[in-house]
Amino acid sequence: MEANIQRAKTACRILTTMGVLPLAPHLYFTQFLKDEDAQERATGIRFGMQWLEAADEVWVFGETISEGMAAEIKRAHELKKPVCNLPEPGRMVELLLKRFSKQYHIPMEDKTEEQQEAAESEEDNGE
Repeated sequence: MEANIQRAKTACRILTTMGVLPLAPHLYFTQFLKDEDAQERATGIRFGMQWLEAADEVWVFGETISEGMAAEIKRAHELKKPVCNLPEPGRMVELLLKRFSKQYHIPMEDKTEEQQEAAESEEDNGE
C-alpha cells in the first residue's frame, strides 16, 4: 500500500509540475477515511467516482491495475472520457532525462555511484 501511495504522490508531483490538476482520490480520502473499514472505503470510492465524473480524462500510471483503478477505468469508458495509459512515474522521469540528455547532448553513461543507486532504487519502486 505504501509503495502505491508513493507512486501516486510522484505522479501527482509530475502532473502539477506540468500545470495539470491531479485528482487522486486514494491519496485524498484516505487522509480522513479508514480504508480498512468497508463502509468508509465504499464512501471514499463513491466520492472518487464523483470526482471522475468532473474530470476531463483519466491518466493511468503503470501496468499494475488495482480493483479500484479497474472500476475507475470502466466508469471513464462508460462516460466516454479518454483514458491515457502512461509508464510508472519513476519511469517517466527516466524517459524525460534520456530525452533531455539526447536533446542537449548531455552524456548519461558517466553516472556517479550515488546516481546509479538512485536509478536502481527507482526501478525497484516501479515493480
